[in-house]
Amino acid sequence: MTNFVQRLQTFEQELTQSLPQPLHALVQAKVAELVQDLEQVYLSPRHQVVTSIAPAWRDPDVVSAPIGRKITVMNWGGIQIETIGSASTAEEFAAWAPLIDKPEWLARKLQAYYQRNQTPY
Repeated sequence: MTNFVQRLQTFEQELTQSLPQPLHALVQAKVAELVQDLEQVYLSPRHQVVTSIAPAWRDPDVVSAPIGRKITVMNWGGIQIETIGSASTAEEFAAWAPLIDKPEWLARKLQAYYQRNQTPY
């Protein structure tokens, strides 16, 4: 994601150089909004999981993990696992992150694979 954000910010600089001064603030605000959208976390009420388009590690001492939702955590040994967020996440784990969001194309690909390889009973 960092590379994408850097490319977006470079584009912003190039674009503002070619635009009249009154439009600079508008372009900068839109780029800031797009970067913020990349960081959004989605709480799925249906599946009780936390997902993100661009997940990033969060310090549980700074940003509390969602309680009762499935998340990815990094234990103190540096191993990444999935678990359910709890009030003790900050003590038990070094960091937490949303699960990677599963795009529609991937869901279709997995479903097609499952259907092809399903064994009849």
